[in-house]
Amino acid sequence: MNLAWESRFAALLIFVTVMILFDFKNPPEKRRRFKAYSFLLTIGAIGAVFGMLIDSITSRISLEYFISGKGLTDGPQLKRDILLLGAKAGFSGALMVACAFIIANPEKTVTWPLFQFIIVPLCFSVAFAIVLGIFQYATKAVTLEGIEFLLSEPQQRLFTTVWMTHIGLYLGGFIGLLLGCFQIREKLKLPQPLS
Repeated sequence: MNLAWESRFAALLIFVTVMILFDFKNPPEKRRRFKAYSFLLTIGAIGAVFGMLIDSITSRISLEYFISGKGLTDGPQLKRDILLLGAKAGFSGALMVACAFIIANPEKTVTWPLFQFIIVPLCFSVAFAIVLGIFQYATKAVTLEGIEFLLSEPQQRLFTTVWMTHIGLYLGGFIGLLLGCFQIREKLKLPQPLS
């Protein structure tokens, strides 16, 4: 089993813990890291649940996508492995969104207003996933090369539908991230000093 992701996640938790401990030497009103890291981990957890939900749904459409496309092993542990894969992808993607939101936030001392903007990348990723998935299923625009001999024609169609659905998730999430950052900059502007 590849523990690369698990090792990076453990390193992230250790880093966050150490930085929060350093933050406690500051006066309470200047402790910013705890708020920022709590926001990061909360959004990461939301992303993990979202990823598990998406992969649970798409695995019902095409198990072959996860076996032949993602290299998961067929067997009694497959459902668990699919959920873990979704959790890892969702956590990582959501963490990138959370980091971008923190950077875009003009008011660095508070993060709770940022939670309202997380709906933007979530909605865009779902919308793009549905549109690209339906488009692929209807048109068969994308074809397989290299593994088409393993799958029947209907399996190939469902495989590519799930593939395009996942591409839609990432594309929509990225566009939603950009729009969310723009909204954060506009709606959370710091008041301008009177001249």
